[in-house]
Amino acid sequence: MPTNVERVIDNFMTQVEQVTDDEDWAESDGWVGRMILWTDGKPDQVYVYEITDGKMRKSESEGPFVSTIQMSVQTLLDLLNAAFRGRGDDVYIDKYHAGHIVYDGGRWIVDSERFRKVFARLAASRVRS
Repeated sequence: MPTNVERVIDNFMTQVEQVTDDEDWAESDGWVGRMILWTDGKPDQVYVYEITDGKMRKSESEGPFVSTIQMSVQTLLDLLNAAFRGRGDDVYIDKYHAGHIVYDGGRWIVDSERFRKVFARLAASRVRS
């Protein structure tokens, strides 16, 4: 049975999929990434995502990973809340610079630009609905 955090992440990923277009993921086909969430200062949950056919979905892949992002559950919830309010990019950068988000991978610029665009579209779609 999925945890509350898993449900939130799944819901967020469904909404991201609805606002992305083919160009958002075009250069990343075959990309496999991992997100590690921390609870009480230790790794607690691991989510793996793979991009295939222009869609980003959960995966059972064991890598190799193009990137790994780590943060606390609270940081993730802060990011999602900010994304829905049109402040996802600002909060992401602030949290990253404060050390609340650790990104391991050589595609920081590509990934951050892609998510900046997706966060902006996500906030715009929430305003209209």
